[in-house]
Amino acid sequence: MPPPAELPSSPEMDSQVEFFTIASSVFQKAARAAEGSVERFFRIAGVTICLRFASENLVPRVTPAFNHLAIAPQSLPDLTICLWERVSREVRMPLLFSFFIRHVSIHWWDHVDNRGCLTAFTNNRIKSAFHPGPNILSLLDLHSNLGLYCVEAADQIAWFETGSPMRTILNWWMAERQRLLIHAGAVGTSHGGALFVGRGGIGKSTAVLSCLNAGFNYAGDDYCIVSLTPAPYVHSLYNTAKLKGAADLSRFPHLNTVLSNPNRDEGEKAMFFLHELYSDQLVEGFPLKVIFVPRVTGNSDTVIKKASPGFVLRALAPSTIAQLPGSGQPAFSFMSKLVRQVPCYEIEIGTDIAQIPAAVSRVLSAL
Repeated sequence: MPPPAELPSSPEMDSQVEFFTIASSVFQKAARAAEGSVERFFRIAGVTICLRFASENLVPRVTPAFNHLAIAPQSLPDLTICLWERVSREVRMPLLFSFFIRHVSIHWWDHVDNRGCLTAFTNNRIKSAFHPGPNILSLLDLHSNLGLYCVEAADQIAWFETGSPMRTILNWWMAERQRLLIHAGAVGTSHGGALFVGRGGIGKSTAVLSCLNAGFNYAGDDYCIVSLTPAPYVHSLYNTAKLKGAADLSRFPHLNTVLSNPNRDEGEKAMFFLHELYSDQLVEGFPLKVIFVPRVTGNSDTVIKKASPGFVLRALAPSTIAQLPGSGQPAFSFMSKLVRQVPCYEIEIGTDIAQIPAAVSRVLSAL
């Protein structure tokens, strides 16, 4: 497949398109320096996505999270994302960053909102974000369906980015197609799917992995994509699971065989790619029938209680919006519709986690 055409430059071009054009040309230089790009294809939320890498270096850092959704090469993907490293011996980006500094001044942080959006280089067509620390530049041209994803170096990608890569670009693009990337886990049976929502550490992973062990299908542990029409539906995004602390790990000891970061730093969650163990249970998605807000109680039994849409929205919206550049009122409105369309419950998780799948299954079978 030929590389995407570079956008033409002109004196009348606005700064957002010019910035994207420069970044796109840098990817082309990186790919030429590496003697050709590498492509991988995936089907996510009903669309075909091509990841075009400037070299092999980033492939093992990005693709494991999507491997359960891999497909054969396609001639006309719906979205193409070009990925490369900023720091390499072959190509650097002085022009891009001099342009960046010229437009936003040396105080670039004044032009990045609290979710990483580069306000100076974002408009209705071009979306831009920069995440300091991991130093990830994410760009999307909605007219050409072309994304750009630049990292500092392949061997410096943070563990959490390897587990859930390119959230920003995928969120922008899916939102244009009435699909929302949300912070939630999802499992399902023949009766439909259950969504587990809320901030980190409240029991989403425990509930999801307990159900997975009991034979449920799986669509996500930490992030997934939801659509509302023609009916609520959960689409799988990543096959990653994350657990924090020795107590969580002790509940699922079999996962140690696929632990991706055995030498993790302090504060780093244990991370697993579930397609290696549960390939038959990892699915593209399922109809959404119920939403749960988990709560760990310390009691022995798991108890499910009816919850109001407002209660569930307060658990779902803050963590989703805070983590994704560009999310705001449209995302909140989407989630408000979601919790009004789908039955809502609180699930009080007891110490006997074997009760969780049975309790979830009873709710699903009754709907």
